[in-house]
Amino acid sequence: MEQHKWRFLRRFLQRAPTVPLSDFVDGVRAVEQRARCCYSESMAIFDDDGDGFTEMLLLLGEAEPRGLVHQQKAN
Repeated sequence: MEQHKWRFLRRFLQRAPTVPLSDFVDGVRAVEQRARCCYSESMAIFDDDGDGFTEMLLLLGEAEPRGLVHQQKAN
């Protein structure tokens, strides 16, 4: 599943070649604290490296909507 998330993110970034990845990362970081409040379980596992939670949000933000679309098409 993780490979699919990275593939979806790469495809998404290819569709916006003039927007650097750093812009997306900055956007996610800007809402990181609000996003952490949306999770019922502790996100302490992401506190050590600083970028883990941001990476997770980037991957989920692109992969999850696509996964739902593919699931709907399959049904």
